[in-house]
Amino acid sequence: MRKILLAIDSRQASWPALDFACYLGKLTRSPVTGVFLHQLTDRDAGPASGVSDDAYLTDYNVRQFADACCRRELAVRIHRDKGDPAATLFIETKAADVLVVDPELSFNKRIEGSLTTFVKDVIRHTACPVLITPQRQSPPKEIIFTSNGTASSMLSIKQLTYLFPEWHPIPVRVIQVNKNGTPDYEEQYHLKEWLSRHYQQLSFETVKGDSGMRFFEQLSGYTDSLLVLGAFGRTALSRLFKRSHAKQLIATLRQPVFIAYYEGIEEKAVEENESLFATV
Repeated sequence: MRKILLAIDSRQASWPALDFACYLGKLTRSPVTGVFLHQLTDRDAGPASGVSDDAYLTDYNVRQFADACCRRELAVRIHRDKGDPAATLFIETKAADVLVVDPELSFNKRIEGSLTTFVKDVIRHTACPVLITPQRQSPPKEIIFTSNGTASSMLSIKQLTYLFPEWHPIPVRVIQVNKNGTPDYEEQYHLKEWLSRHYQQLSFETVKGDSGMRFFEQLSGYTDSLLVLGAFGRTALSRLFKRSHAKQLIATLRQPVFIAYYEGIEEKAVEENESLFATV
């Protein structure tokens, strides 16, 4: 059983991610926790006069969420959080296994496009893996792991593998990414040795690329798949966002995207190793 969170704007809920969260709940026999985020505004500090529109909308959206889960015979948990949505969601994710989020979730009145500022912040600062779901998705028929030989890419592979053993029968494609497009046979050997203990069908590809849009465009042809990003980490993803590539990124990747990377893990390991060698 896993703790699955679904992030929801309590006042203006949209449900593209609900189906995938429910699919995960059914797959793992886990309840789905709806985290209803309520960003406090000036009107929240005013005197209460009966039931406010916001309270009515929140209650309505909570009922809609609960009904949708119950129709799927899923156990439901509901958290109503007030305050800064990003900060409260970070606290929620510290005690969760995976966060499902709609790429268009926003607490900004202006239209932002396919990947909002709020979701970018969540990706950078969440305390558990994130599953970004497109507008339309179906259960994955293939898992795509991206690898560039770094600790972060292997961490993401392990995270998904340990979290969802129910996906082990699904075919796995490992895409190695490097600057010259030459296969790293030593890495393939170690990956195959580890992955074969969990998955039954494995294949490897090597592509020439980096963390730019060109690589993600190469992945656009893989449909009905789940893409696991770890090879580039959050720093590289942040660069994509700053270059205004985020909209094209999510639009190009028409499949769920699993991101599991903890900022600074490799830098910290390097510092510790340097410190250790300095004392020898």
